[in-house]
Amino acid sequence: MGRTVVEEQLSKVADFVVDRLRGQQTPVHEQWALIKATTNEEKVYSRLIGSLGLSPYDDNPEVTKVLQQLTSAELASTILEDLFQAADTLSLRKLAGLTTEASNYLRHSRQLDVSALDQMELPSDTSPWAWKRGKDATEIVRQFLGVAATDSDGADKLFTMLGLDSAIASGSSIDEDTSLSGLLDREQTEMKVALIDKSEAHRRFAAARAAYLAWASGRFSKRLLTSAVTRDQQASRAFAAELLAPFAYIKARGSQSMLSLNQVQKIAAELRVSPQVVRYQAKNNGMKVVDMVM
Repeated sequence: MGRTVVEEQLSKVADFVVDRLRGQQTPVHEQWALIKATTNEEKVYSRLIGSLGLSPYDDNPEVTKVLQQLTSAELASTILEDLFQAADTLSLRKLAGLTTEASNYLRHSRQLDVSALDQMELPSDTSPWAWKRGKDATEIVRQFLGVAATDSDGADKLFTMLGLDSAIASGSSIDEDTSLSGLLDREQTEMKVALIDKSEAHRRFAAARAAYLAWASGRFSKRLLTSAVTRDQQASRAFAAELLAPFAYIKARGSQSMLSLNQVQKIAAELRVSPQVVRYQAKNNGMKVVDMVM
């Protein structure tokens, strides 16, 4: 069921309730009147403010000031949506600054040819679990590249095909914040990427996420790579984790469905990912991780 259908049905319910309260003046009447009078431009603002858990009908001067600065930087609406989904009132100013810096860095980034993404059919998004689409997408990429699930080189083959290996090598190192790791701008078959993590392992993870979002968001897409729990961000993380650290590879390195701390660290070094990626891959696929050196 699409968003428009849901909104229409909820609107009918609200109209029915207000009509039944005819002759009374309640907060419901007041709030519903405000919502119905909201213009399209105001709806965009309302969605951003709502992402922070605030009411757009209250006074939010600090948030409004940050939003005005972001607007003056001419950032795309999809970038703003990704940013506000990942932020809260305490982190918004810092993340807004990082986003602006990443946008400036992006202008000087190398143009990449991502036409190969159009040759692969993205899996449907029908599962209740966002991670499943990301994992299914990994299988499609492997089939396209002709690599097995146990092949640790699948990610590097994708990076080379899309030119993302150069973006990984030239990461801007603006900051290292787990809430924001990069920005991408795709137009048709060309894309620019700004990867802002300091470590190569984190930039590799961000590059894989950028490939997924450029694929899933379409031929004209401008996106942030964030820690938000929206479906596409979650799917991008699942895609990157399975592509960079295939569970079949991890399982083959384990013993009796279990990984020790030194095994996690050794596998992470082999795959050039952070130990957290290996740990989460193991745990999410039913392996026990023992937090001790064995």
